[in-house]
Amino acid sequence: MLVSLPLNFFLEVHKTKKVFLLIFNHTSTTISEGRFKSVIKVYDLKNPAIYAYALSIPSGDRYVDNYIHKNEEDFLGLFNGTKQIIKVYALHYYGEYQAILMKYYPQDLFGVIEQISRDPVSIAPQIKINYCQQMLETIQLLHAKHVIHRDIKADNFLVEDKAAKGHRLKVADFGLACYDDDQDSLKLVVGTPSYLAPEGWNKNIPARGKPLDIWAAGCVFWMIWKGAAYPWYDHDPEKPDDQEDLMKELLWFHKTRPSPENHLELLLWHMLNPNPEKRWNVELCLDYLNQYGSSFR
Repeated sequence: MLVSLPLNFFLEVHKTKKVFLLIFNHTSTTISEGRFKSVIKVYDLKNPAIYAYALSIPSGDRYVDNYIHKNEEDFLGLFNGTKQIIKVYALHYYGEYQAILMKYYPQDLFGVIEQISRDPVSIAPQIKINYCQQMLETIQLLHAKHVIHRDIKADNFLVEDKAAKGHRLKVADFGLACYDDDQDSLKLVVGTPSYLAPEGWNKNIPARGKPLDIWAAGCVFWMIWKGAAYPWYDHDPEKPDDQEDLMKELLWFHKTRPSPENHLELLLWHMLNPNPEKRWNVELCLDYLNQYGSSFR
């Protein structure tokens, strides 16, 4: 039950007898604002604690909204309770709006990367390796269940309390996820453009499967280790005029194979292979990282 109060204040009463204070459109509670949902901090008034609350934003296309809502419900339900996935306490609807009550995480991986960009030595190499291992282990979990996330990015990995949990990552946002045999979904162009693999926007490359997640993870790895965006970050593959230049830049990047001794560059080279059929799968990436990650700098 949602009770409206003045000035965008709401009380949400749950069957568990918890009472949450919701304050929308205020800088003190806003966590993020995306294309399909906004996330705010909410407050448990009976047992003082902070939670995260995601409320969907109608796109104007009921089919798209239903598709995203169903994916969130199905995949969060499938993986809820798994250590790599955000903790969800409730998922319900108010008309066309989907609301998800989740554990609150104080930072996302993009915030960590911003810290690295300001001060490259602020995060120890072993912690960076830990983040990369957790990302790959999460993707491995999803792929083992035949699930493709399709929106892997730094913003969608949340960081638990560093001191208490040892930099544990949790993945969020399953609105664009699908099963690897869902041909209708795999035909769709979805994802965040700056993390989107070539096959995601180039119709001449037919495969759109698990390699999408590996490419996106490679983009995140680049930023973690280099403290800067990859060279093609500012290109927009949704613009036809950008696609030719973008493909040329990707092929040029991949033209020269790094030396075997340069383990970090070689891993990035394999993860960011423009050909999805030759791109390393998650097991190969994880094995290589475990074997050579200690040499990354």
